[in-house]
Amino acid sequence: MAKKLIFPAFIFGSVLLGLWLFSMGISFSFSALAVIAGVMVVLTFLERKFPHRVAWIPEKRTAVLDVQHTLLNSIFFSSFAKGVVAAAVTSLGLKNAFSPIHGLNFWIQLAIALLAADLFVYGLHRWFHRSDLGWKIHAVHHSIQKMHFWAAARSHPFNVIVITGAEVLVLEALGVSTEAILAWTLWMSVNGLLQHCNLSQDTRFFDGWLSTAAVHRIHHSKIAEIGNHNFGTTTMVWDRIFGTYLSPLVQPEPSEMGIQNLEIRSSYRVHLRLPFRI
Repeated sequence: MAKKLIFPAFIFGSVLLGLWLFSMGISFSFSALAVIAGVMVVLTFLERKFPHRVAWIPEKRTAVLDVQHTLLNSIFFSSFAKGVVAAAVTSLGLKNAFSPIHGLNFWIQLAIALLAADLFVYGLHRWFHRSDLGWKIHAVHHSIQKMHFWAAARSHPFNVIVITGAEVLVLEALGVSTEAILAWTLWMSVNGLLQHCNLSQDTRFFDGWLSTAAVHRIHHSKIAEIGNHNFGTTTMVWDRIFGTYLSPLVQPEPSEMGIQNLEIRSSYRVHLRLPFRI
């Protein structure tokens, strides 16, 4: 039973805690960062105590790399993209272009935000995998051979800027309320940690419609024919609609993660240069 509660407890617990902090007068940024940092601390302990695969426990030699990606990508490059796109949306008069959404029920706004942002990211994610240029940008993320939550941020800065920019564009144009954006931020961020984490959990109830660890591990398969499925980052709705959903009930968990016929050294400098080398 405990394994079945991990996913919903982390997702909804994080959202509710972040909203409570925000309602107490704590800033948007600090509310989000405090909750996400707290989740990372808890997952660090749980991954060690209850690993999905013992072989996936992070090694010390990759710790520095993961911290570099987490700090630079999740904070610096992500913030840069948010700032640039938000300013562009305002200057072009696109902010709150669909302002009636702002007055809808909070949970309806959150659902719209999750689905709309995920549609744009789904399209970009498929492009990353189907085009030479897209793959050059995205390959760093698929260099992951051991799935654990620290690896969630392992992406090239170009990848982070494109994805974050698309998400901000959608949310700014929709005119989603600040509370709904905070909830979306926490859902998306914590879900990203959970779908990469090396934690034993039972998500069968959610695998059909949400991007859980069981679903996302299929996407990280070393065999491209298997990995070219489950492109949604928070939901499986668009994968189902466009025929790219592959259920864990049909496809057993891949034995190997990574990129077939390509080994990428665990170095941040190597990762930065990768789009210009493959």
